[in-house]
Amino acid sequence: MLVPLFMLITISVYYIVKDIFHPAFMLIFFWTIGFVTIAILPDFYFPSLETQWVIFYFLFLFTVISLITGFIIKFNASYRNISHISVEGKTLFFISHILMVGLIVYLFRYIEIIASFNSLAEYFYNIRYAAIHTSDPLIATGAFLSQIKTFSMVLSLILMYEIYRNNLSRYYKLHLLLFIALTLLANIAEGARNEAVYLLLVYAALYVYMKGTQSIFKVIFIFLSLLLLLSMFTRGINSDSFFETLYSFMNHIAMYGFGSIVSFETFLEDDSIQIYSGIMIKLTDKINNILDLFGLSLLVHPDLQQTGFADIGKDMRTNVYSFLAVRISYFGIIGASISIAVHAIIITVAYKLKNRSIYMFLLYVLMIPTTILTLFHEYFFAMSPYYLRAVILIFILYTLKPLQQFRKYI
Repeated sequence: MLVPLFMLITISVYYIVKDIFHPAFMLIFFWTIGFVTIAILPDFYFPSLETQWVIFYFLFLFTVISLITGFIIKFNASYRNISHISVEGKTLFFISHILMVGLIVYLFRYIEIIASFNSLAEYFYNIRYAAIHTSDPLIATGAFLSQIKTFSMVLSLILMYEIYRNNLSRYYKLHLLLFIALTLLANIAEGARNEAVYLLLVYAALYVYMKGTQSIFKVIFIFLSLLLLLSMFTRGINSDSFFETLYSFMNHIAMYGFGSIVSFETFLEDDSIQIYSGIMIKLTDKINNILDLFGLSLLVHPDLQQTGFADIGKDMRTNVYSFLAVRISYFGIIGASISIAVHAIIITVAYKLKNRSIYMFLLYVLMIPTTILTLFHEYFFAMSPYYLRAVILIFILYTLKPLQQFRKYI
């Protein structure tokens, strides 16, 4: 059992970086928590020693490359601090009001179809099933409203950052809460619970970063409370007793949070199990369309119907697979190793430059949850469309400042 080795590496990495937000520490820390959890809970199966070594190889590769990249940048970077950078506030709040109207329209599209089901749990089951197992979604919102939702996800981060950085009045904080609530509800309504969880982690990471590590326990409590409510409504985790509901919820979190460590062994042993990522499929299809112009088609992805279930414990099965399984499924062992090395370099560059570039700071906040959620699925590369949207909004609000440019010509 390699649990002591994982714990030793985690402690050593923290001793080196002394920052809980360093990507090398975050990755090894959450995987160590996962290993410790499944080792303690008796209902979980435990992966073989060979599988543990495979996992250790990939995590250690990421950690070492991240640390080396950090040390290189530490001695070569020389940029100004982002504290002097200002946002064009009027443009920010104008865009937020426009997107808020779009979010309300987006939500109204779902209200009628939600009312046609007997319960929210039934609705969420059917909308997830339609998205995963069929080619026809339960409801089509259109490209325009979908773009409003995705841009709102990024703008809510910028809005939260500016309101707390400038310590604005209660009115602006209420505006932020309403905007965040609408953004979360829009994601939840379309059955994208994973994106809602991702967003909650983005807000939590930004809040802890700005308020300090002393706020971690408050943030964890709020996050778990919201996740409990979300699970009760979307997954039917509910009973007459609150303690029974809480127990079911904690089992649910343990199974979905750390069961991928066990399912990874099934993935390695069973060639018939293939993993998919909806966003990555779209990305690989677009890349292949370009490569086809030159007679090439280097990137492939498995069929949507081929995601298998794995036994991870006593009366426990899951089709949740970690980012390692997704990378290997798409790129093979060697390709997965290369992708993890690239991943480590990119995220560490963003981390090291986050206090010197507003672009890097906000991008890194968007990347933090992708490191936490490596146990759930592949998120780092899958969320690249959101990074692009973030760059567009940051350029408009912090660099272009269209209102100031307009005033120059009046």
